Amino acid sequence: MTESDLVTVHVAPSYGAAQIMCGLLKSEGLHARVAGDLLSDEFGMAQKLGANEVGVPLSEKPLADDIIAAWKESRGEAP
Repeated sequence: MTESDLVTVHVAPSYGAAQIMCGLLKSEGLHARVAGDLLSDEFGMAQKLGANEVGVPLSEKPLADDIIAAWKESRGEAP
C-alpha cells in the first residue's frame, strides 16, 4: 500500500496529533498512515512541522469517518 492508495480522513494540526489519530484508527483494525511518515530527509521533516494528513484505503473510509466523528463528539468538538 502506497500513500497514493490512501484517502485523507483527518487533517491534524501537528505531526504528534496525526500520530495519535493514526494510532486510534489502527487500534480499530484500519490500515491508517500519516502522509509523509516514511520520509526522513530535510523535506520530509519540514512536512511534519505543519498540518498532517491521516489517510486510509478508500474501502475503509466510511468506518474511519465514523470513528473520527465519535472521537470528536467525545471531546465536544464539532464534526
